[in-house]
Amino acid sequence: KEDRTMQTLTINLAGIMNGDTPDVVLQNEDKLTISSVEELNKQRTLSIYGEVFNPGIYKYSEGETIEDLITEAGGLREAASLHNVEVARRILSSADNPSGKATAKVFSFTLNDGLTIEGETGFKLHPHDIVTIHKSPNYQEQKVVNVSGEVKYSGTYILSNKEERLTDILKRAGGMTNNAYVNGVQVIRKISKEEMDIQRRKLEVAMNTSDSLEVMKALQKTTYNVGVNLQKAMDNPGSDSDIVMQEGDSIYIPQLNNVVKISGEVLFPNTVAYEKGKRASYYINQAGGISKTGKKSLAYIVYPNGQVSKIRKGEILPGCEIVIPTKPEKKVDTQRTSMWLALASSVSTIAAVLITALK
Repeated sequence: KEDRTMQTLTINLAGIMNGDTPDVVLQNEDKLTISSVEELNKQRTLSIYGEVFNPGIYKYSEGETIEDLITEAGGLREAASLHNVEVARRILSSADNPSGKATAKVFSFTLNDGLTIEGETGFKLHPHDIVTIHKSPNYQEQKVVNVSGEVKYSGTYILSNKEERLTDILKRAGGMTNNAYVNGVQVIRKISKEEMDIQRRKLEVAMNTSDSLEVMKALQKTTYNVGVNLQKAMDNPGSDSDIVMQEGDSIYIPQLNNVVKISGEVLFPNTVAYEKGKRASYYINQAGGISKTGKKSLAYIVYPNGQVSKIRKGEILPGCEIVIPTKPEKKVDTQRTSMWLALASSVSTIAAVLITALK
């Protein structure tokens, strides 16, 4: 305009070119924009997620169906469910959202084997629709556990159901040999994604505390030991002692390890032969006794199966390790120390004043 502000005029370019519409006289600094149909179409997309081979965003084509989009995305995975297939559509008019609370209009369908919609004909996708293919609730991938050591048939076993237990797997492995040490069975379990997330949250909480180093060490581990009592499990199959196996578990049945290890704050860390009925003090003496820096009241026993017990309550068994921890450092109460120093200084000052006055 004459005052240098801008205004927008919409023109019928096709009518002008055909002579059906009056032409427009261009002025200095006019800007004529002719949109590209191709560019506009690039902004019109479809999305598909879930159990397809190539989930992602695809260019919209007029008249496209769910079947077309699934085919374009590489087809369905074997875990895909044909039930509860959802299409989420943008809300464009207030008539579709009278309350103003809706964020999308969702359609739910069941597909036939040919990917056609059951009981529905003529459903077409619109630009910006999002299709979700859910996982079948009955789909299960094989879950593997490993058995090694003193069993008749060591190797890999596939869990037959979600409740298969330790004793069930050992039966399938032919049972234990005559050399097996029941009290030494070890179960090693992989850390799940959920457990790793919990460790990360612990690290966030402990970042400014002395526990942060321990949590960081825990984050580097990919497995952990599950303490089990195999004798109790065999005596009561299906009980709480008979743990349910999980994907990736490793079961190891060792031979009898007829020694006891003594470590930590002892004069001479040692490994000695197991003596039935001997108390912990006997084995500690075999390591020269507790050093000046050791704390006997905090001593504990680590069993071959991964369980841990305080030394006062635990029984010494073959393959155990007796650990004597270091005495904890005494924390100095700086506030109380400062108070006593200030008090001593005040007393000294008062005494000096009295001596001077008496002279």
